Amino acid sequence: MGESFPNIDYYELAKFLNDHNIYFFRQAKGSHEVWKDAGTGKKTTVVNHGKEIYKRKTLKRTLEAVGLDSRNIIEWRKKR
Repeated sequence: MGESFPNIDYYELAKFLNDHNIYFFRQAKGSHEVWKDAGTGKKTTVVNHGKEIYKRKTLKRTLEAVGLDSRNIIEWRKKR
């Protein structure tokens, strides 16, 4: 069977994105941040709610905007 969709909070997502050359670009409105892929220039919006676990749809759309998906997180966790 496949692995379940990962539960991840802002702090772990930030580490994951940094490990994939995606860096904080600028602060957006409220708790939203814009992150940018250093290689492709693609941008995604990340909601910073601290230790709150992201909803599946929010995380999926955040990752898709920079060409990643939940399988990348699962593989990344195994390597850590």
